[in-house]
Amino acid sequence: MNVRPITYDEIDSVLDLYWQGLEYEFKILRRSFPHKDINPKGKPAIKEILQDYIVNKNTHILAAFEQGECIGYTVGTLKFYPAENPGQVGFVSGLFVKESYRRLGIATSLFESLSSWFKSQNAQIIELSYMMSDDKAQGFWQKMGFKGIQIQAMKSL
Repeated sequence: MNVRPITYDEIDSVLDLYWQGLEYEFKILRRSFPHKDINPKGKPAIKEILQDYIVNKNTHILAAFEQGECIGYTVGTLKFYPAENPGQVGFVSGLFVKESYRRLGIATSLFESLSSWFKSQNAQIIELSYMMSDDKAQGFWQKMGFKGIQIQAMKSL
């Protein structure tokens, strides 16, 4: 397995996995909000976002490849909070591994690679969010040393 930043030529394979991640997320979200769903017309917009991630110096997108196949990805963004100390924070905005490759250490490798990038950019804290009802994500992030400190809430109108 090889973890590295993606290139423009690999965007479509990462996009397919990104879309699988959204489907997984929305499956969990629909437990509480049955009307929530993915907009199938949103895929081209997601592709543009991934292209922007490649050139944005404050964003890092890494993928895990096995024999040329994209089997996992993570996206991290640097945020700066001028009123806080430390003000430079790494934010994990996504991490997903193809189901048939889970529990093999791939998510850990992706996260450790992203953490190294955050450190090289002088971030001293890493933040992220995940759905409370996603027990697998909660267990993984706790294993990585994260502690819950805030709840994001949703309400249907």
